[in-house]
Order: sequence, then structure tokens, then C-alpha cells
Amino acid sequence: MVAREVAAQAHGARLLWVSVTAAPDGPPGRRRELRALHVCPTARMWALPAWRATVEGVWEEDGVTVTWCSHEVEKGVRGLLRQSHWSLEWLAAPRWRVGDGGEALEAWRRALEELAPSGVHAGAVATYRAMARGFREAGGAEASWAATRHTLTGLRLAREGGLSADPASLARWAGEQGGALGELGEPARWSAAVLGEVEGRWERGGGVLPPLAPGYEALSAYLVRLRLEGLRGGW
Repeated sequence: MVAREVAAQAHGARLLWVSVTAAPDGPPGRRRELRALHVCPTARMWALPAWRATVEGVWEEDGVTVTWCSHEVEKGVRGLLRQSHWSLEWLAAPRWRVGDGGEALEAWRRALEELAPSGVHAGAVATYRAMARGFREAGGAEASWAATRHTLTGLRLAREGGLSADPASLARWAGEQGGALGELGEPARWSAAVLGEVEGRWERGGGVLPPLAPGYEALSAYLVRLRLEGLRGGW
């Protein structure tokens, strides 16, 4: 469905990558959010009407509200290099499916999957710190759960450099840490307990992450090659 809507709304764009996560303000099972990247045909980007960098929609499935949003790959990569929440969550979330571009785009998807982690730097920790604080201040059960999930994502990122938005994986990691983190339990039990250990760690900056994205030049070159190949290959 997402692939069909992306093609319809974005002038024949092809879906490159879809990640799935709980919506940022709610636990799994109630809402689901799909974050995708699509590739706009290179020639289409220079034609009229103007191409669309972002398309989105919503549907209901078995009582679960599913929202989805897809950015054109260039916008997604630029957002990643700015450490935007949307792009970080796209990279951190489990892969739901690959795209629909066939063999022509599959190699480009694999290349981006390898390159994208090199776009993360210390600013990502600040992004998760700010999001966790915002959810805590919002109050309520769903925001409380989201605050804990963003806290764990940010802390793990600062300590080890690993980016994950998967609640089950984060729960296992927290249990291995012991102390206050080890007492959080399974995701269904999470609440916005104030973890002094977490806040203290975040106050010291980006942890093990580099101050600048080590893959900036490589990601830039990737986009250039993708556009040129799109002209030759017809996407």
C-alpha cells in the first residue's frame, strides 16, 4: 500500500526502504509508524509540476492506527546529517521491508544501508535528550512510555554508538546494564522514571560518538552517483 501511494503522490517515485516502529508518542500495539525513503526519477526532479520531497498517509489495520511518511532519499540523508529526529528514527527502527525498485535499486539500497550509520555524530545524543525531555514534560501514559524509550535509545547511543529504536532490543540492553536501568523490565512496564544515571551521562555530551559525521563526503558522493545513474537507468 505504501509503495502504491508513494508512486501516486510523488510522480512515479519508487520506494527504497521502509522502517517500522511504534509511533513516537505511544507504545507498541496501539499505533504504528512507518518511515520510508523513496527515489524520485531524476528527470522528474527537473520537470513541472514540482516533485514532492515528502508524502504521507494513515490507515487502520486490525484496530491499530498506522501512519506513514516517506521522504525523498536526498531529504532523508540531509536530515540524517543534521541529526533530525525523523531521520535518526528511520535509521534506528527495524526494517519492515525493502523497496519496490527491483534489482536496479536494490544495490543502491544496500549501499545506503552500509553508509547511513556513518552519518550519525554526537549531535544525535542531544536530539534524543531533547525528545525524551519533551515527552516527560508532556505527561500521560503514552508520553511516559515514549520518554523511557527515547532515553534508552540516547543512552545506548552515547555509551556504545549503537542506534536502536527497537523496544525489545533496548529492554535486553537495559537489563544487562544493571542498576536503575536493569530494573526497567519489559517494554510493557516502562514509565518515565527519572534516571539520574542517564541524565548525568548525557550532560557530558555525545559520549563515544565523533563530533562530526565521518561519512559526510561518502553520503554526498552517494547522492551524486544515484542521480547520474538515474538519468542513465531511467528512474
